[in-house]
Amino acid sequence: MKRSERLVRNTLLMLGGLLVLHAGASRLYAVDDHAIPMERATPAQLATLRDFTAIIVEGDFALEVVQGAGYSVEFTPPSPGEGRFYAVVHDNTLLLGGSGNVPGSRARVTLPVLNKLNAGRVEALSVSGFDADELSLRTETVQRVTLRNNRVREWQIRSERVVDLQIDHASISAGKVDLSGRATLTVID
Repeated sequence: MKRSERLVRNTLLMLGGLLVLHAGASRLYAVDDHAIPMERATPAQLATLRDFTAIIVEGDFALEVVQGAGYSVEFTPPSPGEGRFYAVVHDNTLLLGGSGNVPGSRARVTLPVLNKLNAGRVEALSVSGFDADELSLRTETVQRVTLRNNRVREWQIRSERVVDLQIDHASISAGKVDLSGRATLTVID
């Protein structure tokens, strides 16, 4: 077999493999778009959300996540008539998103146990009050991530383009922080 034939064969095999890998990854991370409403979720709809231990979020608002005895999801926009905010629970994961919201829009989630939090593009992210053995935090494009008053024995933080990662003394001294990616780390009071 000639060198050029091997090169063409290997290129086709590699492209086929990438196609299979892309299809598999798309199915793994797929969300049923029919489950995501197109208008803003009402407070009554948000009050029904229960039984989640993970959060996936992306939107034009700030998110505060706190540990509490029960479940609650709240959204506070400065301009109630503008923008979109949705929240649904799928496979024990709270999916949050929004677009067209004015600056200053905020979401607050309270839950008893948080195992994993994946934040895409959000204005700011705050996690506070959690007591856990392990917590996984993945962030993409977030200006500021603040961790306060947590007693987590092992943080697994994967960061892409976080401008400011702030961890208070209580959160950092309770255990170990495994940090990878790009972030500016600041220890705060």
